[in-house]
Amino acid sequence: MFSTYYGCEDLYRKVMSPSGWYYTGDIGSMDEYGFTYFSGRKANVLHFNRWGDKVYPAAIEAAAEKYPKVSQTQAVGFKEPGVVDCDTIILCVIPAKNQDITEDELRAHCERELLDYMWPEHYVVMETFPRVGIRQKVSKAELLKSAKKILLDSGKLKLSEMNQ
Repeated sequence: MFSTYYGCEDLYRKVMSPSGWYYTGDIGSMDEYGFTYFSGRKANVLHFNRWGDKVYPAAIEAAAEKYPKVSQTQAVGFKEPGVVDCDTIILCVIPAKNQDITEDELRAHCERELLDYMWPEHYVVMETFPRVGIRQKVSKAELLKSAKKILLDSGKLKLSEMNQ
């Protein structure tokens, strides 16, 4: 497959087992017919602050994208100071063309589509998501920074409620 990550031997040792297995970090399942289903990435698991359940951002994003006024979604989270094994979840949304979306609409939709422990605490409507690299993947780290700033500026989040 490959002999190393260029300039990052430590990462290579983390993802390759001594017997040659490559650990992708992908998580999925297989049904009784042998079909496989991608659930998310181990690195993207968010720990919600209700009952300690783990939910993948992809589950929240898929539910939110069922709403006709939504074009794209990304769920991100951060740990509040002093809270162990919990993330505050922010759902970031880009509206469909020529559509306006309110936080109340998004909240109501998500409450219909998701189990209560999966509900995001905050909703942020954006024009674009920050992207990086040649493949223009969404930068979750930059998205989280942007969403936090929007929430802080709007007074929906206090500086004391979040890690810097």
